[in-house]
Amino acid sequence: MPGGSNAGMAVGAQYRYRGASGISSWMSAEQLREAAKQGDLAPTDEIQAAGRADWVEASSVKGLEFPGAEPVEEAANLSTSSSGHHIKFQTLKELLQAFLHNDIEIRDGRDTLSLRLAAVGTDHFEATDEESRRRLFLPYSRIRRIVAEETSQTALNYREAHRISVWIDGGA
Repeated sequence: MPGGSNAGMAVGAQYRYRGASGISSWMSAEQLREAAKQGDLAPTDEIQAAGRADWVEASSVKGLEFPGAEPVEEAANLSTSSSGHHIKFQTLKELLQAFLHNDIEIRDGRDTLSLRLAAVGTDHFEATDEESRRRLFLPYSRIRRIVAEETSQTALNYREAHRISVWIDGGA
């Protein structure tokens, strides 16, 4: 997982997963593989590597086998455009930097805010509401997931071809 979900799991690293039953304790890569084989870890659960703020969907992690599913041979971090250009973002920070000074959606389950991405730090990002001049400081630890939706198949770069929604825990 370091270096993206398709990189697989590093030997000696620690991982945890979150799903319907909550967040697991930290475990080795072998224990994580076993949790997937036993059905304790679902393909739709999310996995976090120790020392990283981002979570990735378990089905995209190379080396995990789920009962009744084919193992993942190679998975995309986000998306592949119709032009064949594939952008891999190694970290959450790199993804957000690609959308710097563009509009993004912030969702918390109740509300959706359309904000301009103003700054990207090592542990947080900042977004502003141009009308009210309200500025939000959001730590990466509040991010539950990021959804990249393809909006154009003819755009020349990833940022123009996608809109991102950042789902966070708690209210914005």
